[in-house]
Amino acid sequence: MKKFMVTMVTGLFLVGLGSLSLAGMTDDLLKKSDEATQKVNEANAQAQEGKQKLDAGQEAINAESATKQGTGDMTQQLKGAAKEKSNETIDNLGK
Repeated sequence: MKKFMVTMVTGLFLVGLGSLSLAGMTDDLLKKSDEATQKVNEANAQAQEGKQKLDAGQEAINAESATKQGTGDMTQQLKGAAKEKSNETIDNLGK
């Protein structure tokens, strides 16, 4: 009976020690998981901020391109109108 009780108490002690070890390991893994999640969230926030800056830059480039194109078209129209006017003036002087 004494052997049975000693074996039982020793077994319960080892099970309790194993449970504490497992709980400590689980807590460490949970902390590491939380840290990894926080880093991922920070990286996502930085990526989102970078994407917004990229979108704003792309809009600025598109606006600049449209302005240049519009200015180029207006310049061509003015050159054409000036050329027509000068040709008309030359024709009028030649008559």
